Amino acid sequence: MQHRLVLLTVLGLLALAAALPAFASAGQVYKTTTTMRVTATKVEGKLSSEKAACVKNRELAARVFIIGGTPGAPFSLKTDASGRWEFEIDFPSETRGQVDVRVTEKSLGGGKTCGGAEKCVPL
Repeated sequence: MQHRLVLLTVLGLLALAAALPAFASAGQVYKTTTTMRVTATKVEGKLSSEKAACVKNRELAARVFIIGGTPGAPFSLKTDASGRWEFEIDFPSETRGQVDVRVTEKSLGGGKTCGGAEKCVPL
């Protein structure tokens, strides 16, 4: 009976030791969020993250959809050093549609990644 207990303990420790590298290789993902505000002349926002490196010089993809019109082509832009971003728009005030912004993931190296984010706001 005692040999079985020792054997089960050893097998359990071996299984745990084999599983640990899988958890370690998963890396860390830092959550990233964005705000977005639409005015009559521009769309602006700011990225936030617990990791400062996750807000500066991030790539964003934006697209404007107008109800009853052809969807605008997606275009890319980058955040400034503080995570702020903006682009100009020029639509009549009665225009209805939405603005979509997507932030792509960013690798920091060493298994660390800044997460992506999405935001959609009506016009």
